[in-house]
Amino acid sequence: MKNETYIWDEVLDYVSEQITKGSFETWFKPSSLKIEEDKWYIALSNEFARDWVDMNYQSLIKDAIYETTNELPELKLIVEAQPVRSFHTGEKTDKLNNRNPSQYNESVRLDRLEKEIELIKGKLDKIMDTLERNSSQG
Repeated sequence: MKNETYIWDEVLDYVSEQITKGSFETWFKPSSLKIEEDKWYIALSNEFARDWVDMNYQSLIKDAIYETTNELPELKLIVEAQPVRSFHTGEKTDKLNNRNPSQYNESVRLDRLEKEIELIKGKLDKIMDTLERNSSQG
């Protein structure tokens, strides 16, 4: 079996292609993987990050794991109190990963804006469908 760091880097490569750079750096860069039998423990830097990733990215992580390993392991998102490995560097970093608060806030705002844009697109599609139906009837 390949080592955990290599596997996680492959999964993260897939994830990084699916989300914005800011989101990736905020939520996934300071993460690591531990594999025990058929369970994958994804270590995140704090409880907020764990909860956010769980709510917003768990299906993406599962897709990435399946695409890169052809496996569907049980996932557990955990908080790792010690420093975690930084993406692709193999170096230990501080939990805050040298990120200043303005970068963190910008990433959260970008995530929210992306979600709002998707909602607006959905509403516009419904409006366009209604207009098209009305114009074809009249």
